[in-house]
Amino acid sequence: MTMSTRSGVSAGSPASYVTVTSAVPGEMLTIAVCGELDTATQHTARASLSSIVASYPPCRVTLDLSRLDFCDCAGARMLADVQRDCGAQGSPCVTRDPQPHVAWLLNWMRHEDPAPP
Repeated sequence: MTMSTRSGVSAGSPASYVTVTSAVPGEMLTIAVCGELDTATQHTARASLSSIVASYPPCRVTLDLSRLDFCDCAGARMLADVQRDCGAQGSPCVTRDPQPHVAWLLNWMRHEDPAPP
């Protein structure tokens, strides 16, 4: 089953969207996060991600960030929140293949705001 959800953005910005790229119910779910993830798009993207994850039984979730062109601190924090929420629901969540500038930001955010023990 493939499901696509596009999130709204402010005028002039490239579209930000999330889409399921592969799923094996009860085993794994891969979701591509694409475009720009920032203050303007993070609320809608989070709602889309939460809706997609809730529509599958608990499983391993991978957020494929290879097509995420831009991410600011609000977007990085949203990704961390989604990972934490998934884990709390019994679905461990990891990120995969971020572009170098996004990987740097995610790594920096982990050191600035470490997960609770």
